[in-house]
This record gives sequence, structure tokens and C-alpha cells, in this order.
Amino acid sequence: MEIAIETFIQKIKNYNICVFGDLMLDNYISGFCESVSPEAPVPVVEVIEEFSRLGGAGNVVANIASLGANVFPVGVIGTDKNGKLLKTLLSDISVSVDRVIAFESICTTTKTRIIANGQQVVRFDKEETSFN
Repeated sequence: MEIAIETFIQKIKNYNICVFGDLMLDNYISGFCESVSPEAPVPVVEVIEEFSRLGGAGNVVANIASLGANVFPVGVIGTDKNGKLLKTLLSDISVSVDRVIAFESICTTTKTRIIANGQQVVRFDKEETSFN
């Protein structure tokens, strides 16, 4: 049975949706590259802009929230500054963080992309791969 997208969007506003998953922070550092470092053959990026977005399951939460549904993320983050920023980004889109649990013993999963001249040059990740 086909449902028109408009009907679906109207109906989703009545749903409570729980999203379980890896809550991540996506950081972007963007700028221009006009030279190569004298210390190593790597580009030197003049930073113009830095910003952060919800990543992983957080991105799913943001997309569902944008459709008007009540969405509840469930996941773990660290008590670090990236964890605090992730909670702020969720709160900024009116999403409850009551089910987001922060642990001192872990870092918040963070993926940082460096973009030069419109192209991703490198990505570096901070994440826990095992829990004790």
C-alpha cells in the first residue's frame, strides 16, 4: 500500500521513536591550502571555518526530529567537552537527552574532517573500541 509522503509526514508527528546507537560528534575544519609544510610533505590548511554536527545515530535522531516526530536517543557518551557539545546540539533541536548516558571513563566518539579547497584531506577519529 502506497502512502503519499505528505501523509507519512503528518502521521509521523504522532509517533514516539526511540533511536539506539552510536552517538557521535562530526567536526569539520575547513579552509584553503596554498602550500606544503617544510617539515613533511603535507598540505598546510589555512582554517576559515570550524563547525560541529550530530553524527552516527545522532544524525538519524536529527533527521527524524526534522520530520516532527518525538524522538528519544539512547546511547553513551563521555563527560568530555565533545559529549557536552553533543548534548547541546541535541537540545538545540528540542530532543530530550534523558536517555543519553555520560561516562567519565570514555571519550565521546568524534570524527574530525579537515577540508582544504573543498576536498577532504584527512579524517581523524577519537573513539573507544573496548569497554572495561
